[in-house]
Amino acid sequence: MNSPNSPRSNQQWLQSLRDIIDTQIPLSRAMQLEILEFKHGYLRARAPLAPNINDKGTAFGGSQAALMTLLGWGLVWLETRKNGYDCDIVIHKGELIWHRALKGELLISCSIPDKEALDIFFKTLNRRGKASLSLRPIISDETGVTTEFNCRYVALK
Repeated sequence: MNSPNSPRSNQQWLQSLRDIIDTQIPLSRAMQLEILEFKHGYLRARAPLAPNINDKGTAFGGSQAALMTLLGWGLVWLETRKNGYDCDIVIHKGELIWHRALKGELLISCSIPDKEALDIFFKTLNRRGKASLSLRPIISDETGVTTEFNCRYVALK
């Protein structure tokens, strides 16, 4: 378990996440996932259209699902590590909603819903050794949200 008062910066945590995703999730390399930013319970990434394209010239639904799943997983991984927990993170359930086709770069983001949800998550994790957190990763373009993923992740000590 890491110390919650660890002197690691958000950039160092972000680099650790990039390393894990790159070495342990080969699909992320094929999709050319680039994790851009982590701050205040918010994670942002992008992926080019070319390796994630379908036969219609738009973003492939499977790529979108995988990218949003990875980003949600990554945010829970970062928050648990940053707070001193070395947990296994698994996705428990999710619902994908495609609002419209995406014809350009995939801009993926995910944020912690609110401080209270995170506080309850950590209290439950301390008490039971496992806890769940609902998230809503999204993919967007310059005009707004194209795809959303309402999902729940479980952390296991």
